[in-house]
Amino acid sequence: MSKRKKFTELVNMKKKIAYLVIISLMFLFSFKIENTIFSQDKNSKNMLNSHQGSCSIITCTVGDEVLYGYNYDGREELEPFIQFGDHLDFHDDDIADFGKPICCTGRMYETGPTDLYARLNADGLALAYNSLEGIPMYIDPLKEYYNCGGRFRIINCSSVQEVIDFYNQYNYYDLSTNPTWYWQSHIADAYGDAITVGLNEFGKVTITEKKESPFLISMNLNLAYPDCCDGPCNDSILRTNIATEMLETIVEKQSLTVNDFRDVLEAISCEATTHSLIFNPKTFDIYVYYRQDFSKVFKFNLEEELNALAPGEVNFYDLKEMYDNSNDIKFFGSSVIISVFCFGLVVLIIKSKKDVIKS
Repeated sequence: MSKRKKFTELVNMKKKIAYLVIISLMFLFSFKIENTIFSQDKNSKNMLNSHQGSCSIITCTVGDEVLYGYNYDGREELEPFIQFGDHLDFHDDDIADFGKPICCTGRMYETGPTDLYARLNADGLALAYNSLEGIPMYIDPLKEYYNCGGRFRIINCSSVQEVIDFYNQYNYYDLSTNPTWYWQSHIADAYGDAITVGLNEFGKVTITEKKESPFLISMNLNLAYPDCCDGPCNDSILRTNIATEMLETIVEKQSLTVNDFRDVLEAISCEATTHSLIFNPKTFDIYVYYRQDFSKVFKFNLEEELNALAPGEVNFYDLKEMYDNSNDIKFFGSSVIISVFCFGLVVLIIKSKKDVIKS
């Protein structure tokens, strides 16, 4: 073989090696690059203020489609969970008895749950809370008293109208505490109806209905008394304006999808967002996102989860653990791909050297 031919083959061999090296490096850094991009994107959204109780809740209906969702913000040192069952065991040995199996979410210490946030039931009723400054409750003498008992009576309702009827009949509070409300509830059902329940400036229970509007948004600003907020009112107004603009676009194109709804939640999330959730009360599908990583979703089905439970049994999911495990699997897959490419690179080098020696 002529020297020119040998030189040409050697150059071609080096080109092949160079291509494989480049491809291998691309796979090697893909996982790191993706995390870096996510980190930068996360930082770009932190213009929104956050505080210990901030949260955003939305109900949207387009045609026959209904979606309910929220960002649960504040106390980011705690980790989020989702559970299916008829009770919840707190870290301090307290027990919340729901009366029937439901889905609930909240935040936890390493030793167990410390708070309870959202509740979803088998009728498609969804309930979550916005924290507010406290307002003393007016006790209506024309209504009956009903001990709230941890506010679990509402999640046993099957529709928003049933919730409205309940509040019209009862003074709902706990006799063991000063009847002061530090929250408003946002409740929706499978029919597309949605309300917030809070206290007005006089302490009277006030229901704000979605009615003919295609969506209802609640932040840490009292819809029954807008001067009452938790944290800066301007922060709640900013989040509301962002969500309103995006939801109007969704309604205008007459197409409500989980991805579109997710984008709204992502736009109003902040560094203190511990988790986000979307619930379809008609299909019972639940989509959960950990922290601000909206690229990864954990999907549950409320009906399937509840049907799988034995009496008294609960299924508890630590979202951080699920998230970390999914990243471990992803990193393992990337490592396998890199190993295969490296092995191919070595084989090609050995084969090419042999060919040159033979010639």
